[in-house]
This record gives sequence, C-alpha cells and structure tokens, in this order.
Amino acid sequence: MTPKYANNNRKFIEDNDKDERQATFYTVAFTTKVLAQQATLDIYAPQGFVYQNGNDAFLPFTIHLNNPTSSSISDVSFSISMPDDVDLDSVDGECTDTSDGTTRTLTCTIDELDVNSGELLDFIIDGPGSVDAGPSFTLNLSALNVTVIEPNGLSLGIADGDRTVRGSSITVDVVRNINYDQDQNNVPDLDEAIINNSSATAEQLLATGAVVDVLFIHSSEATAYLDGKLEDKIAQLLTATNQIYRDSGVGIEFNAVGLEEVLYSGASNTIDEALAALDTQSDPSFFSVNNMITGSGGDLVVFLHALDAGAAGSCVSYSTNGIARQGDFQREYHQGELITAVNLGPDCLATTNLAAAFAANMGIVASRLDSPDGGTFSYSAGYGIEDEFTTVMAREGNQNFGTAKSINVFSNSEGFCESLTCGTDRGDLIDGADAVHSMNRSRHVVSALSDSVFPATAEEIPDKTTILDDTDSGITLRVLAAEGAALLNNYAQMVLQVENTSASTMSNLNISLLNLNDGLVSFETQSYQHTAELCAVFGDDLATAGSVSDGMIEKAGSLNCFVSDIAAGDTISISYGVLVDDTPPVLNGSNYYHQMAAVNGIVDYYSQGCVPVFANFVAAAAGSLVCDDVVDFLVIPDTGEGADLAAVPTVTGSQISVPFIRIDDGSLISAEFTISNFSPLELRLDSYVTLDSSLAPTVEGTFDVEGQLILNELEVDTITYQVTASYVADSSPALFSDLVIVQTAP
Repeated sequence: MTPKYANNNRKFIEDNDKDERQATFYTVAFTTKVLAQQATLDIYAPQGFVYQNGNDAFLPFTIHLNNPTSSSISDVSFSISMPDDVDLDSVDGECTDTSDGTTRTLTCTIDELDVNSGELLDFIIDGPGSVDAGPSFTLNLSALNVTVIEPNGLSLGIADGDRTVRGSSITVDVVRNINYDQDQNNVPDLDEAIINNSSATAEQLLATGAVVDVLFIHSSEATAYLDGKLEDKIAQLLTATNQIYRDSGVGIEFNAVGLEEVLYSGASNTIDEALAALDTQSDPSFFSVNNMITGSGGDLVVFLHALDAGAAGSCVSYSTNGIARQGDFQREYHQGELITAVNLGPDCLATTNLAAAFAANMGIVASRLDSPDGGTFSYSAGYGIEDEFTTVMAREGNQNFGTAKSINVFSNSEGFCESLTCGTDRGDLIDGADAVHSMNRSRHVVSALSDSVFPATAEEIPDKTTILDDTDSGITLRVLAAEGAALLNNYAQMVLQVENTSASTMSNLNISLLNLNDGLVSFETQSYQHTAELCAVFGDDLATAGSVSDGMIEKAGSLNCFVSDIAAGDTISISYGVLVDDTPPVLNGSNYYHQMAAVNGIVDYYSQGCVPVFANFVAAAAGSLVCDDVVDFLVIPDTGEGADLAAVPTVTGSQISVPFIRIDDGSLISAEFTISNFSPLELRLDSYVTLDSSLAPTVEGTFDVEGQLILNELEVDTITYQVTASYVADSSPALFSDLVIVQTAP
C-alpha cells in the first residue's frame, strides 16, 4: 500500500514513539519472564482514539515480537482484522493487506525470529480516511505460534496514568478533535463553524454562551399528579439548573423548547426501566420521540413521569454519554441519546435535580473514585474531599465522603470550594477532575445536536435566581396562625408569608409545607383547603383525589405553592387551611399543631408556626400558652446509635459542634452553633438533634433551667477550654451571650 503521509511524518511518528517503545520493550521483557520464556507478541497504540481532523489525525500502532527462548522460531505468523472502512498507512512490508469488501485483514509473517531477539513492525490508522468506520471499531489480533500479551488489571484504561491500549482486541473511537484550531486564534474551528458569526472577534467568540435546547415529554400520570403545576415545576427545575451552571462558570443556558405528552403505560415500572424504554424505544409510546426532537430542535430529552409512593428505584435516571470520546458529541451518533427520566411522584418531588443529569448526559462521571478512567475526557469527573465537600456530580456517586458538605457547583481545577480547590489539574491522567472545563469545551457541540427550531442566543435568555446556596435561600418563610386557636377535626386557618430578603428578584420558587409532630417531620397525610391559584396539593399517592367545598379546593397530601417572581424586599402572603385530626401533638398536657416551610427543598428552620388546638369552643375560650413552649427548631430523629461517646466539642472556622448537651429535664441533644458576632461575642444555635437520653457520654455540656449553657472540653488547636454562656430571652434564632472562656488544659 502506498503511504499517504510524507516521509517526514513517518519520521515524526518514529521519533515520538522512540521512548515509549523502549519503555514498552522493558515491560514486555519483564512480562515474558512471567510467561515462562515463551515467544510473545505485543500490539499497542498510544491511545484508544483517532482524530478525524487536524495535524495529528493518525494513530500509530506498534507490533513487538520477542523471542526470549534459546531456540529460533520460524514462520511466525499473525493476523489483524478490522472493518473494511478503516484506512491504513505505512504498513510494513512483512504484512499483506487484504480486504473482502467487509473486513480488512493484515496478515504478517516473520521468516525467522532468532534466539533472544525481537522485532518491531508498525502501521498507521488514518483518521480522516476512517470516518465511515463509524463511531468506533475493533481490531482483533490472532497468532499461531506466539503468545499475545494481554493487558493486566492496572493497564486496562488510563487510571494508571497511561493512555496506551493493547491486547488481542482493541477498540478505537473515531472522533473529531474539538480543540483543533487551524487559524490559531484560540477558538476551535468546530466552535467557529457552529457559532457562524464571521464578524465576531476571537474574544467575542470565546465568550459566546451556548443554548442547549431541552425537549420535555411527560406521561398522563405526571400531569394528573402535579394538578396543573407541571409547567411551573419545569420552570423551577430549569431555573435552578441554569443557576448552578452559571455559578460554576459553565457557559450554557438550558432552554425548554417543547412539552409533549406520551402514552407511556409503565405505571408500575421503575424510573430506570422508563429510561431504558425511552433509550431503546421499546415502548410504542416513544416511537414518535425522534419526530418530536426534529419538530422542537431538542438537544436533550427529559421524560417526566410519576410513580406511586413506595416505588422501587431511583428518582432520576440518566444516560452518561460520550465516555472516552474526547467531548465529541456528533449528531449522527448522539442525537436523541442524551436523555433523562424523572419521577415526579410523592417519593421524589422534593429531591429532583436536573443539573447532575444534564452533566452526565454531557459525559461527566461522578468522580475518579467511581470511574477511574474518567468521562468523555479523562478529567470529566466530579470531585470531593472526605469530610470537607463534594461537588454536584461527586454526591451522585457511590463513594462515601464522610461528613463532606454538598456544594452546588461543578468541579473546577481553578475554582475554590470551602477555601479548597474544587478539582484537580486536568493534565493529571490519574486524578484530573474539571467538569467545568469539559462542559465548556463541548458546549457548542452539544448545542448543535439538533437544528434549532426556535433559535435563541444565550443573551436572550434572562438570568434568573431561584436559590443562593444550601444554607441561605434568599427567601424568608413564615408560617403563621391566622386565628388564635383551632378546633379538633376542623381546618386551622394559617398564613404562609414569603419574603425576598435578597438583593435581587427571585424566580420560579417551589414552596412546600411540612407537618411537625413533637418537633419531628411527620409524613402522615394532612388535608388542606385553599383558593390560591399559586398552589396545588400533591397527594401521598397517585390515586388521591380532591374536591371543592364552598369554593375551596380540598385535598389530602402536601401543599406546594409556586412563585414565578418576587422582587427584592417584597412579601407574598398565601392563606390556607390544614385539617387538624384527633391526634395532634401534645406538650405539657396541651394540644397544638405545628408546621414549617421549605423553598426548593431547602428547609427554613425558623419558619415554624404553631396554633393551639382545643376540643371545643369552651376549652378554646380558656386559652392556652402551649405555643410559647414549642421549640422553634427542627429536631431530626436520631437515637445516637453508634455515636462516639468519647467525642468532645470542636471548632471548625465559625462553627462549633457539640456532640452531647444534657438539658435540665434529663434529655440529651447534639447541637451546632455559629459564632455570629464578636462585639460582644455571641453564639447562635443553628440546629440540634435529639439523642437517646440513656446514653452516657464521657463529656457532656449542660443547659439548665436558668438558661445557662456550659460547653466542657472544647478543643481549639489542641488546647481545651470551658465555655459558659447565657441564653438571650425571646431570641429567635436562639442566641447565647456573656461568654466566659476558661482554658482547662494545655
């Protein structure tokens, strides 16, 4: 075969492979000792992909024959088969290239392989000439009288820092080099072609954001369960997703371009099975999805479904695409393949998150711990540090990062999370983690998966804010009793106040009410009544039906209200009623009802409202002070089982964690405080957990009836202190001042 590449290209390959070949020779020499002095054949390439474009659009393969035995070997023969569409160059003369129109085969013969000798052969796969081979192809090697060296467990991928592929069966991906920049203006040629703005400067092209269109399809179960709020829920999900990408520095705006119902019949299936049916289009309800993609221009597809309470499986299932394909999402192979299925039923409504699903669609894996070889690029992975933080994708994986805080950003080797780097250098083949760079590199390619039917630029899609972070939503919620009392088996009239305490307009908020019982979240069904157009009640199962009484909508389940926009400083009040049954909580012999609110799944611990409950109007006339005694903090149920009874209080930054505090009534809690002021010094109680009072910790703090808090053996930089503080009466959140700090041990 006549080589297409000039001799200087061949020399370039040989010079660049010299060190690698030498290193590989020693590897092979060592391996042959293990193979008990057998003649061996090793075929390998520097990477498992070949580019279709650019100056380096070829992939050199090296074949190393080694005879470490004391006898020469004659007529060493082997063959390498591959699809006929694979284009080869620079094939050594010992090999004959044959093709039958379907398969191309290199048949190679070495007449004599001397004692303790080796021989190198090579050939090149031409990337541009192999485009018709498909997204990938496999080379299969067979040999008659030599042993083929197979990869061991440490060299199956790049997790050991080596891209080399080897063995009797090697898969090669055929991809475009999405970074190729022929005119060297720092803007890849592929991005320039997609953006198609010849008048823009290189700086303007680099700053151009991508619009990724999302087609939403849904089942009738999702429509019925969300009771007219399906579009509001989609808006909330997309706004939150766009904000996470924007806050992470990813130049993508997700844009909803279609909402279509499909007659999916898998009401009893899991959401993973729904994704599989969508992926394979094995269910007739998905047969028209490809036409929907063409008609809407959707680059990503999201299927919204609702499964009944107790359904098995995950809440969100998604395809992880483009693994090892170097960010090249070609339309021919990936259109309609970037898909997500979501369960919006009662078990999952509050936990839905599209940010991670879309990142997985674009080839980002959970972490290098979960997927050592990475995602679409080796560094396309989430990141976390044990007991410190996890980024968006890392918390989706199977790895346990201890007490790490979840942060709503993607891994970034140049950004910071909790004062630590959010990722690792993408040049590190073993540990590299930079999802932000990966998605920024492939964003325009993903946006071009389908032709836009409703073209929009990123600048035309408004930046909306729906959350600030996991601890401060920018929204203050208050649950208030509209009346001074409630009667058993009647609706207690309540008011939900939503105040925007941030400096900007907040958009697409999903606010939900939580029922409390003795300070704990109760999942028992509650019946609501309301007239608010902003709200709907989502039942605790798909069959829950509502009714209308005296113009009021009445239904059992969870009250959810959707606020499209609320300006900075504005307050919205929503009236509703909650049915108080015959088993309300009891505190000090008095009945009361207790609620709390959350926005976009972020609980506002200080939103709690209380109303005293009476058996009849005569009892109500006597009044009750029960709500004055109701604690204004969520108590998370935790018996303390498995707790470290020798644990002592610790300080991390401005946070103080106290594992054990004994209350004057004998109960035991674990608490978190924040140093909230320095002049004077104050502590703010953030949250606490009720423990089993029978536990006997080595060190306990105390809180007595006089309101004095004592923290014993507080460790700060290996020095131990005792801290005494006094409760500030009527403070909410609870504050402790008049701190006295005494060193008790060096």
